Amino acid sequence: MDVTGRERRGWARARRGAVTALVVAGALLGAVIIGVVRPAVGSTAAACVDGPRPDPLVPPAAGTEALVAWAAGASFWDREARAQNLTIAAYADGTVVRASNSGGIWSPFPDVTLGWAGPCQVAEAADRLREMAGARIGDVPVTDVSSAYILVRPFQETPEVAISVYAMDRYFDQYASTPDAARDAIRRVVESLRDAPGAEPWSPDRYRLERFHDAYFPVRQPPATWPGPRSIAETVGSGDCTEVGDRMIGAEGVDQFRPPVSWWTEEGGAQSLLGISVLFPGEPACPARRPPSR
Repeated sequence: MDVTGRERRGWARARRGAVTALVVAGALLGAVIIGVVRPAVGSTAAACVDGPRPDPLVPPAAGTEALVAWAAGASFWDREARAQNLTIAAYADGTVVRASNSGGIWSPFPDVTLGWAGPCQVAEAADRLREMAGARIGDVPVTDVSSAYILVRPFQETPEVAISVYAMDRYFDQYASTPDAARDAIRRVVESLRDAPGAEPWSPDRYRLERFHDAYFPVRQPPATWPGPRSIAETVGSGDCTEVGDRMIGAEGVDQFRPPVSWWTEEGGAQSLLGISVLFPGEPACPARRPPSR
């Protein structure tokens, strides 16, 4: 067939137009697919949406990763705090475990609840904190108080993100809302997890038991007789820190530790200062006692 130059040029333009249309269509389809997986900032078209709260609500399963933790008073890393526990841990499955206080020498043994934020909200909280890694946290007009930590992937040997925030432990409501943008962002993350709806009581089954070697410590109650089935040395071990179950320290369990840091007397009159604190699901019992680096 005899094809003129004009016809060949027309066919070429048609092929180029078809290829262009396919490329554009592919790009649009790719944008839609990418948007479903990771929507653009500010986009709500394909945003992650949490489903309903599970019923019943159960603790995170073994192996479920904690994405965010809030340690008011610096928890285990504060050598002066003694036997403090985490305040909040939020997990990849959407569960939030919360303690009513940080425990330790100045607080009663905490009540613990399970709540539900949803996996999308927990993941978003972790992403917001990642964006803040290295941010400068503004000062507040108070002295001689402790810091808090907010952590991403807190139970790794070295947390992915660790931000120290001065005076946002017992003074959270007073010093969280300030003109400082970083403090305000952290406040919003903590409150989004702390105020997650549907909280219900939960009884932990893991505790950290520590022995301290202070000659003097301001524990006000007189020493009580150690009730454990084994001696304190056998219970705690040579490292002065161990994980225990509720009944490994006597028939009444942790209810005997009022306050959580207490003096105990054994047969023969030897006295020991012990502290007990709640371990959250997946939390290491006795990690290296060094503050997470910021």
